[in-house]
Amino acid sequence: MIIKNSFQFSSPPTITIGFFDGVHLGHQALLKKLTSKEHLVITFQNHPRSVLYPLQPTRLLCTNAERLHLLEKFGVQNLLLLEFTLAFSKQTPEAFLSDLKKTTHFEALVLGYDSHLGFQREGNPSLIREIGTQLGFSVEYIEPVVVGGITVSSSAIRSLLQAGKREEAEKLLGHSLQEPQHINLT
Repeated sequence: MIIKNSFQFSSPPTITIGFFDGVHLGHQALLKKLTSKEHLVITFQNHPRSVLYPLQPTRLLCTNAERLHLLEKFGVQNLLLLEFTLAFSKQTPEAFLSDLKKTTHFEALVLGYDSHLGFQREGNPSLIREIGTQLGFSVEYIEPVVVGGITVSSSAIRSLLQAGKREEAEKLLGHSLQEPQHINLT
């Protein structure tokens, strides 16, 4: 996996954006959509909630090192690791995607079913598709992955772990958790 700030692509890449906590089955389904082609995964060093809600820490499913290892394991070759800051959070989805288009020349954006981009999550699927049409890239939202009647998400996995249901949580992850001490607060 290549982690850097600038990339040279042989053809316009497909990109995705997210934190990918735990790199669960939903994330894995999304990654399968793009790792067979020229791609770029954009993620963050710190969880967005650590900036937006600093008094309400988010219990992470894995460390950054584990997360990056899992992303590589599931086929990610190009990764842009950004710091999520308050200034970053105030960008409109239009400004963020316009800057990203200028720097990476991406042709497609693939997002999770519940992804929102930009200030106050105003970049909903309808707006993101409209921006895609204006800037010349396609937008695809993947369907939710459901296991045992539970929609796979990092939040659902955290809830299962808090309830002491590690085995069920690992089914949603699609891999084993590291030792429990690696589930940390940040």
